[in-house]
Amino acid sequence: MKHRNGGKMCGRHTTCTDLTARVVDVLTRLDFIRKASLGKMKKTSGNCGTYVKIEEAPPGRLILMVKQPHVIQELNIYTDDLKSAQQAIVQVLTEHKIPVPYATDLKAAQQNIVQESFNRKIPVFA
Repeated sequence: MKHRNGGKMCGRHTTCTDLTARVVDVLTRLDFIRKASLGKMKKTSGNCGTYVKIEEAPPGRLILMVKQPHVIQELNIYTDDLKSAQQAIVQVLTEHKIPVPYATDLKAAQQNIVQESFNRKIPVFA
C-alpha cells in the first residue's frame, strides 16, 4: 500500500492501492483538476480485473472507481468542467496504459454527436 497526501490531495484517507497511486500521480499533474480525495478501500471477491470506471457526481465532481484484483477504491476528482475533464482523464489514463472501460463507447458517442450536428448543419465547437 502507498500513501498520497499534500498538494492537490485533500481528505482524511491517505492510504491507496498501487493502481490508485498511479492514477493519482498522473491526474494531479493536470491543470484543470482542482483537488482529489481518496475514499476507503473495499475488499471484493474474486479477480475482476484492473480498470478505472468514471462516473459523474455533480456539482463539479467525478468519481473514479479504481479496481484491481480483490480491492476497489473510490477517488473523487474535483473540477470546473466535468465533460472536458472526463474526456481528458480517459485520454491520459489510456496513454498511461491504465484500462478505462467504455472509453471506446465515449469516443463513438462523441463521433455520433459530431456526425448528427453535421447532418443538421449545427456548428460544433470541439
